[in-house]
Amino acid sequence: MPTIITRETDDTATRTSMTMVVTLVVIALAFLVGYFAWWAPSQNAPSTTTVIHEQGAPPASNVIITPPAASTPGPQGAPGAPGAPGAPGAPGAPGTPGPSGEPGTATTGG
Repeated sequence: MPTIITRETDDTATRTSMTMVVTLVVIALAFLVGYFAWWAPSQNAPSTTTVIHEQGAPPASNVIITPPAASTPGPQGAPGAPGAPGAPGAPGAPGTPGPSGEPGTATTGG
């Protein structure tokens, strides 16, 4: 008669090791999510500092300044430079004719 040898495997060790592997993978994923979602962005963000200044007590009374009364104006300043000449105006009306000259000789320029 032939002899049949059966080998029993220990499923408990396999299940325990698989549980540990899955647990380590979940922990590694949690660390990666924490790194990229929280720690790494905070290292690149500019740091902001909030400074709160407390104000002192308000002044004891309001200061009212009355403006002085209107006074006489001061001396006149120096005149300014003359402006550019304007455009020529329209020609005027013709004048009255002048007195007649003495009759005489005509002269030619020369």
